[in-house]
Amino acid sequence: MKWSKIKVGIPIVTMLMLISTNNAYANLIGTTGANFLKLGMGARPSAMGNAFLAQENDLNCIHWNPAGIFSLNDRTAEYTHTEWFQGIRYESVRYVQPYTSRINLGGSLDFLYTGSINGWDVNQYGVPTVQNKFSAYDFSLNLSAAYKYKKNVVNGLNLKLFTESIAGYSGYGFALDMGWLYYMDDGQWLKDITLPKWIE
Repeated sequence: MKWSKIKVGIPIVTMLMLISTNNAYANLIGTTGANFLKLGMGARPSAMGNAFLAQENDLNCIHWNPAGIFSLNDRTAEYTHTEWFQGIRYESVRYVQPYTSRINLGGSLDFLYTGSINGWDVNQYGVPTVQNKFSAYDFSLNLSAAYKYKKNVVNGLNLKLFTESIAGYSGYGFALDMGWLYYMDDGQWLKDITLPKWIE
């Protein structure tokens, strides 16, 4: 009986922590970081308009819903290279492997970087000129786990460590993602149940 109360209390405490964190940072308008983590990761999710939360059996689930990596039955690896305008490049390496019959582990390395960027300023005559050149990059390490809690429930967890740098200024941080998949008895999925966006 005592253990069942603890199991019910953990999600409630987690939600209260998320709500309080959202309120604490709501007044810091214009001071966001780690925006590269919001980029659509992977060709298949991008082709689906980033509607990928309820999918499984794909390495891109590491970024969208970590519970989805549980359905990968073999060691699986993937490398992605993306080129955007103005010399912006994105590299990603992902890996997942079964650990036990109820647990799959995975991870990814993501690297977003630019070529040389012109640093403009006005000169002594008030004319805008290129004063220097600089570059920028973002890097993240993602560790993932998916656990089959019950016959039709899979829990997923991500730990992200990231760093950003631009023109000699840098910062770092971490993030924690949680995801679930629930399989209905007739094989259909329970879709489109989402939490509000707590972090902008």
